[in-house]
Amino acid sequence: MTDTFTPPHGVDFGSLHTPTARLNSATFGDGYEQNTPDGLNYKRDLYQVSYTGDIVSIKAARDWLKGKNGTEPFYWTPPDENTPGLFKCDLNSIQYRIAGHNHRVLTAVFREVFDLV
Repeated sequence: MTDTFTPPHGVDFGSLHTPTARLNSATFGDGYEQNTPDGLNYKRDLYQVSYTGDIVSIKAARDWLKGKNGTEPFYWTPPDENTPGLFKCDLNSIQYRIAGHNHRVLTAVFREVFDLV
């Protein structure tokens, strides 16, 4: 069963959404280039998200993401979307910063995946 990531609140201002596409490309000698989609799910979304909050809630979110080991997919609802998508969070993208006496900042990259769950 796939879990759902429930952050302590909405993402911070400045979080970034980057749509990506995997394409097969062929370049010819006359400068002509031909591109075709690489598979059925060639379009993916990438989100660089940031959450700021108290120590307990941000540390719990960080530990939950670390527990997925970068290999297990989870459901997460992106900002401005109504339905959750399936994502993975690479361990090396997780950053935990002390922002004040009782405030912490969690930054991570969520990559859309199309695993069978």
